[in-house]
Amino acid sequence: MYIVTRVHPNVIATTSGPAVTIGGRRGPQPIHMRQGEMDGACGPYCVLMALMALRVVRRGWVTYSAAKAPRGVRAALRLTSKWYFSGTAVRDLAELVQPLNRLVTTRTSKASHAALVPFILDNLAEGRLVVVWINNSARRLKHWTLVLGVAGVQKRDNFTPQHFLLLDPSEDPIPLLQWNSTLAVTAAAPGSRARLWLERNGKSTLVTLQHALAIGRRDKRSKNHGQ
Repeated sequence: MYIVTRVHPNVIATTSGPAVTIGGRRGPQPIHMRQGEMDGACGPYCVLMALMALRVVRRGWVTYSAAKAPRGVRAALRLTSKWYFSGTAVRDLAELVQPLNRLVTTRTSKASHAALVPFILDNLAEGRLVVVWINNSARRLKHWTLVLGVAGVQKRDNFTPQHFLLLDPSEDPIPLLQWNSTLAVTAAAPGSRARLWLERNGKSTLVTLQHALAIGRRDKRSKNHGQ
């Protein structure tokens, strides 16, 4: 029995945090993007990080040279400003990816709490990244974060997931690690809907899950569909 982590195969750990290699570039491209404290754009940030991890979008297109990006990418980038300062629902995030439907597939889930866990695990296993909504009403926390892997216990052929590995836009990346926070797979207590979210600085918060968007690279057999 041993602890294993399963992270999307594109994402590697560098001294600058999580990154992907891009053909024709000398070094890896960082994928983490730091959200501003007042922009309310955590959802679009997570989508853009996922698209960079999938090698659909290049960091330079997002940060300083959108004019050089392909037409679909430019359309998606223009849409991000639509939700700044207003926040996003899962349908908004799906709309943001729509201009890239030739390159990516999406799956949406409006499930909550434990019912959302199989959706996340299944999509991770199929090579997708998942943007998930976490909530804590008492602390006025309503936040999107990106799930790019899972950690758990491997015993022979059986894997028991314990923690989702998150790349969160509200915190800085961690050098030599692909994620910067974790979310417990199981509830904190019997009968509870809350799960423990452990942030980069060690702060822990009980949160509930509500809605998610999975994003993957399109292949010849893929079709968009909702759940």
